[in-house]
Amino acid sequence: VCIEPSISRGKKIVGSTCSYLDRRQFLIGAACASLTTIGGVTRTAVAQQQKVLRPSAGRISLLSNGNLDIDGWIYNGQSPGQTLHFKQGETLNVKLVNDLSEDTSIHWHGIRTPNSMDGVPYVTQAPVKPGKNHFYSFECPDAGTYWYHPHSNSQAQVGRGLCGAIVVEEDKPIEVDRDLVWVVADWRIGKDNQAAEDFGRLHDNSHAGRLGNKISLNGKVKPNLIVKPGERLRLRIINAATARIFSPKFSGISGWIVAMDGHPIE
Repeated sequence: VCIEPSISRGKKIVGSTCSYLDRRQFLIGAACASLTTIGGVTRTAVAQQQKVLRPSAGRISLLSNGNLDIDGWIYNGQSPGQTLHFKQGETLNVKLVNDLSEDTSIHWHGIRTPNSMDGVPYVTQAPVKPGKNHFYSFECPDAGTYWYHPHSNSQAQVGRGLCGAIVVEEDKPIEVDRDLVWVVADWRIGKDNQAAEDFGRLHDNSHAGRLGNKISLNGKVKPNLIVKPGERLRLRIINAATARIFSPKFSGISGWIVAMDGHPIE
């Protein structure tokens, strides 16, 4: 297993729902292998066909059997939103169409963008009003695992499900059998089996943020992943929770961390 966590809000936040092993044991016990350092790549930016991201209210099914369907907010009908794939040096072209009942924006978390593309209302752009559109276009200069989310009423909008992954592939990707994206999040579910709308409570804000009571991986609670003996996986782990810190713990397999926050490491 190759682990490539993403970093959020200055904290180490890697996550999974696997069994448990601490970071030191994980690194010491990992199978050793030589990996070619992924350096910078200079190439002419290649324009990509424009993509559309349309945030709206919608239903999210946290259990595959349909026993935990909640009201949330979604991109293009799903949470997390579709994973955006680019080659290093390609240009991201995205049209945001706001179908929400409030202002929104898109922040491209971790990617080096021009300031005007950073997606922070009243700082780098005007807020995108309900029913309005906004265009984002910039080169993706660095390979790695990143994510997108609103920077408008962030705790509530991200907490309701607005997030998605971005994968910028290096010039020579690591050879693996499968390259998997894991978006980990938490949800506060009430006794009525619906998402609690208690965002911005003083108690949460004074206690390091709002924690949920259900953990999801790619929008599902306790999903199963079938792997084959000897299969080599690359895991791209993104913490989309607004406050919770996750620690990945694995047993019965070996692996090593290859990158952190988009940057390759030894």
